[in-house]
Amino acid sequence: MDEVLLLVNAPNDTLSSDAIYRELRAHFSSWRGFKPYYVHQLGKLTQHADDGARANDQLQMRMGNLPELLLYLRDNQESVYKDIKEIFQVAVLPEGVGRFMINETESQVFISLTGSRGSAQYWLADWPDGWKAFLSWLVALRTAPPGAVIYLEEPENNLHPRLIAQILEQVEIANERGVQVFISTHSMELVNMIEPNELILMQDGQAYRLDPEKADKIREAGILLGSAWTSDFLEAAKKE
Repeated sequence: MDEVLLLVNAPNDTLSSDAIYRELRAHFSSWRGFKPYYVHQLGKLTQHADDGARANDQLQMRMGNLPELLLYLRDNQESVYKDIKEIFQVAVLPEGVGRFMINETESQVFISLTGSRGSAQYWLADWPDGWKAFLSWLVALRTAPPGAVIYLEEPENNLHPRLIAQILEQVEIANERGVQVFISTHSMELVNMIEPNELILMQDGQAYRLDPEKADKIREAGILLGSAWTSDFLEAAKKE
């Protein structure tokens, strides 16, 4: 069987020679980790339309090349770009108000929201950080190839609860396409949106699901998963 190529290779020679690591990587077509460190700077820094120093056909870990990638998608993967644009508009803008725009000069990329009558433009640099973060996570999930593994670090940061729900919906859609998504979170709001049967607990390297009957009792009692987690109810509900 041909060796599976990863978007990110082993971080060092020691790990790449590890038998368990080599066995693990054979199960994945690609993996990416994302932490949007530069979200607050998106649109404030110069975004180059043609930068030979780096590839802009995939989102970088810090997501700083989001405008360049969206330009690439517009020109090379129109259906993906159209889906991203429509989902973002529905999630962020009132119905029928404004639209997502991307333009370029010979050297720069510009993203904006334009009024429904083409009047004022709301430039990316001036967007709330939550909108920038939502667009970044949306692009990460929508561009992941089937068989990929994605790690999202605290995607709830800066997001309104309504947008957190939208991100979880996109995670489910990515799962249906064969993408495995791992989320690191401190948000009880996010955990509260997860169904008990969708939750897996990890302890001492072992994975546990909730006992269905105990999970039903938690739900019937009106206890949200986030509250159950902080109150140690989930520990008692682990399936033996």
